[in-house]
Amino acid sequence: PYHTARPKLLMETFPEAKFVHIHRHPYEVFPSLCHTMRKVMGAFGVQRLDESKLEDFAIETYRRLYTAYFAQVGEIPAGRLHDISYEQLSARPLETLEETYAALGLPDFETVRPTMQGYLAEVSSYERNKYPELSPETKERLKSEWRPMFEAWGYQP
Repeated sequence: PYHTARPKLLMETFPEAKFVHIHRHPYEVFPSLCHTMRKVMGAFGVQRLDESKLEDFAIETYRRLYTAYFAQVGEIPAGRLHDISYEQLSARPLETLEETYAALGLPDFETVRPTMQGYLAEVSSYERNKYPELSPETKERLKSEWRPMFEAWGYQP
């Protein structure tokens, strides 16, 4: 997430870079982003977090991040970007990783398959955070302010 808005800089720094972009339904991103911001700002912030401004900050940050991403992503050469949904990755992790290797022309998936299978077995009991249902007002706001993300990945509001 921290470098999503910087594909151009990453390509300048690493000319042969290949990218994997994982997208997620905006209604799932929002509470997760707010949760992460609370943790990060609480741990590393110089000032006390103003909870009343957190949602506005999260919405604006994500909007700006993807405005920059969409402005630059077209400059990534063909075959060097693979876009996947979080939902697909969660449902079919090994198959999705294999598809990612193939899409990016990465060699030797069979060599890393056992390691990935082992890792996936280790994290198989992981449970995602659960958040309360978003209010209708928040959904409307996200639908409006994050419309480009809904449209880019085909998510229904």
